[in-house]
Amino acid sequence: MDLILLLIFAGTLFVTFLPFFKKLKKQYEFQQVINKLPGPKSYPFLGTTLPYITKPREDRFNLDVQYGKQYGPIYRMWHGRTFPEIRLMTCDYAEEIFKSSKHIEKSYTYKLLEPWLGQGLISSTGQHWFMHRRLLTPTFHFSILENFCDVFYEHSELIVKKLEELTADGKPVNIYPIIGHAALDIICETAMGFKINALEKTENEYVKAVYSFSEIAMHRFYKPWLRVDYFFRKSSYADKYEKSLNTLQEMTTKVIKERKLSRQMDNNEFSGKAENDFGMKKRKAFLDLLLDGNESNKELTDEDIKDEVNTFMFAVNTTSVGICWALYMIGLHEDVQEKIWEEMKAIFGDDNKKPATYRELNEMKYLERVLKECLRLYPSVPNISRKMNEDIELGGYTIPKNAIVALQIFFIHRDERFFKDPEKFDPDRFLPENMEGRNSYAFVPFAAGPRNCIGQRFALLEEKSVVSTIVRNFKIKSIEKREDIKLLRELVLRPVNGINLKLEKRR
Repeated sequence: MDLILLLIFAGTLFVTFLPFFKKLKKQYEFQQVINKLPGPKSYPFLGTTLPYITKPREDRFNLDVQYGKQYGPIYRMWHGRTFPEIRLMTCDYAEEIFKSSKHIEKSYTYKLLEPWLGQGLISSTGQHWFMHRRLLTPTFHFSILENFCDVFYEHSELIVKKLEELTADGKPVNIYPIIGHAALDIICETAMGFKINALEKTENEYVKAVYSFSEIAMHRFYKPWLRVDYFFRKSSYADKYEKSLNTLQEMTTKVIKERKLSRQMDNNEFSGKAENDFGMKKRKAFLDLLLDGNESNKELTDEDIKDEVNTFMFAVNTTSVGICWALYMIGLHEDVQEKIWEEMKAIFGDDNKKPATYRELNEMKYLERVLKECLRLYPSVPNISRKMNEDIELGGYTIPKNAIVALQIFFIHRDERFFKDPEKFDPDRFLPENMEGRNSYAFVPFAAGPRNCIGQRFALLEEKSVVSTIVRNFKIKSIEKREDIKLLRELVLRPVNGINLKLEKRR
């Protein structure tokens, strides 16, 4: 009898734990496949994140460079023991991911942004993403973008005015926070249709919430235990995180509600005074375009609209850092700056205050090459990660389903096969004759394939407007050498200590 009970008990245990053991076996096999790739030492629970945790934020990017040289062009990392990341450093590997319609799902790291961005274009996938992409693409038509060029120029002029105040004593100025706040002003007006005046009111709660949320998201990325909601809620970041998130969501909800009410009252047009209490103008913002489309097809919920508006707001980081790197590189190369100045004179003549319209911005061919070369050396988003939806063979290795692949854009842009002397700053790399025959995936600052950046034309127009206006008004000189600039790879690739420029007013 005792033997029978023992067998029954053993059988019950076996049946109970069988799924668990199967899962462990499957996970072990998965890890074995991943570990065939080269990569740094992995530790229990922490994976390969230990060096990143123990080093200061400003030294983490150097680890990426070190690992790339040591293990690249394809190697593995472990973010914790169960989250592998396969890093790809050449366009040959990246092309297979970019051009695929199967591997469009973003990695688990983007989940850290979902409390703010919801299921917007950056974080969503599947049919939800396809539908939103289809609905949003017309909002970036050139006829729509043309209407935003006056917004770009208005704020570019405000930047010039601010710089005149700050450089009156001839001392260098850190351009990074100035451009960051101005870019936030631009995106608030173009995306939501209200003025935040971040350039003048840097203590604005919304401004602080944007930067606070972004910083905390990166802490969760580098510290595996903080990705577990239970431990995160017990951490010192939790209260600050909730406060920032509430500020971001409440502002967007309030603006959408106000916008819808104004449209109902004025029969889809703002009438009476030029601006309402939010500083909303008669000019249509992306929010208006979303509401227009939704009134026609009813395919977007209020939550969908809020997610997409928040996604536009999040993208401000990429544009602002792109402008800063451009000004820095222009300030290092006097010959390049002189060519830009000559192009500005050819377009605007002696009228230094003539607004840069859509037509003038499209005439800035040399400046566009300069901006592209800056994006090659300092891509705003230095890597993009995707989740594999099926097994794939790359470089003689099997990348299994559910693994995360990180496309290392910073290193892809430095492939000597396509960019001779890759650290040299040379805008002529983007002359048509020099681009002929180059792999189309060798330069991907806005990603590529079906999931490329929908707002890349918007970003380039904004960068052209701001940079050209500053060059028309100032001679720029960068203070630090490139080797002295420390890079921080977080949500964007930014300088640790900002960018200090000496500006001399043009006469």
